[in-house]
Amino acid sequence: MILDSIRALLLESVAIRESVAERIYVGRASQGEALPLIILEHLDSDHMPVAEGLSGTERGTLQVECWATSAHAAERLGEHTRLALNAAAQKIGNSDEESGYDQMLGVEIDTGLLDYDAPADGSDIARWRKLFRLTTWRAEQVA
Repeated sequence: MILDSIRALLLESVAIRESVAERIYVGRASQGEALPLIILEHLDSDHMPVAEGLSGTERGTLQVECWATSAHAAERLGEHTRLALNAAAQKIGNSDEESGYDQMLGVEIDTGLLDYDAPADGSDIARWRKLFRLTTWRAEQVA
């Protein structure tokens, strides 16, 4: 799955590992999980048609959320994440089969958004999130 490949890629970054350890989750994290952490989510995918039919390429939209307890920490984790994702874009097409990067033909990082999540449970633990949307292209998966 492409999210597992992106998780593995992010864990290659020393700066990210020092910040989140292994707390990079696909889908969602458990409630009350220690911060900072990263959540990866697949939002949608579609097939890219051409005049002759399907192109054999699938386009997907992924979301990457970098959660922390301060705006500065969320921005810093978001910047490390953006740098790691940009590095992935450089590796695409230049990697061996075992790396997982060969699944992706291209990655485009949409603008990041910083927002604040006020505590809903009456606690004074606030959470900040740096959010990225990614568009990826990969060879179509045939089931």
